[in-house]
Amino acid sequence: MQIFTYATAFILVYGLLCWLLGRRIPVLAAHLHCAEPAESDEYRLMFYNALSFDQPRSYVDLSPGMRDAAGGADGGIAEDLFARCAREFHR
Repeated sequence: MQIFTYATAFILVYGLLCWLLGRRIPVLAAHLHCAEPAESDEYRLMFYNALSFDQPRSYVDLSPGMRDAAGGADGGIAEDLFARCAREFHR
């Protein structure tokens, strides 16, 4: 169950980052704190086999070239999205 939580959180955050940049960000590797589950082959498909388990901490390596990438979603759209999310969160 723990890997499902990691993968779901990654997909949500990764999708938002890609949307904000307006392009797909290359994933270099994923390092997960949890133990390797029986169904790890499914997760290896998502992370292109660059997946390691039982790590001291969980993190994903993204292409460093994307760090300074500009463009993507209009700033006003992103600000509106975050404002709406904050309002929904505080209900």
